[in-house]
Amino acid sequence: MFKIKRLCLILAASLFLAQGVRAEFTVKVVSSDSSQYKSGKILKENDRITLKKDQKIILDHKGENRSFTGLSKLVKALEKFFGVQRGGFSEAWQVDVLRGEVFCYKPDEPVMLGRSKSDARQKTTLYLKQVNSTKKPEKLTLPARKTTRAWPLNRLEIISGQEYEVEIKNRDGKKYFTFYQLPSDDKLRSNDNLFWMKEKGCDRQADLLTAVD
Repeated sequence: MFKIKRLCLILAASLFLAQGVRAEFTVKVVSSDSSQYKSGKILKENDRITLKKDQKIILDHKGENRSFTGLSKLVKALEKFFGVQRGGFSEAWQVDVLRGEVFCYKPDEPVMLGRSKSDARQKTTLYLKQVNSTKKPEKLTLPARKTTRAWPLNRLEIISGQEYEVEIKNRDGKKYFTFYQLPSDDKLRSNDNLFWMKEKGCDRQADLLTAVD
């Protein structure tokens, strides 16, 4: 009996360690315009890539190549570079409604509010209003298991450059959002547009867009 209990404890400990340990994320530099990243160099998941606006790097991860042209003052995490998400919100064209952010939106398209699948386990009620407005907040509900909902433009107009607040029922505090309309829908992933987004503060979106070929 003692031996069986001991064996069970060893197996339980092994399973615990196996769940808590995962393979380290690494990539290899194929080529780069920057002297910091020579061909063949191995970069680990906690390393960060910094490139000037006109510099380019090509990385390999398990036979998959990704190219990236830098933006001024852009610092990029490797896992995001390959679109690897270990939880969290990863939709470039959806507002991260539960956390607040600066968000750049496309002209003539609905602004979509979004949340991660882990946050969608239960219904969420939102109260939306423009900061400093005396109007009553607009109520919007995200049902359980639903991850997206369009901003109610027919009830609350979005004005580019203005700040809005979102109060989430049964949660402390408010989330604040500033929206900026992209100047053009052409070549949204070009360096100029991405640099414009970074200047406005839409960092999460710009990082996600540059993680996709």
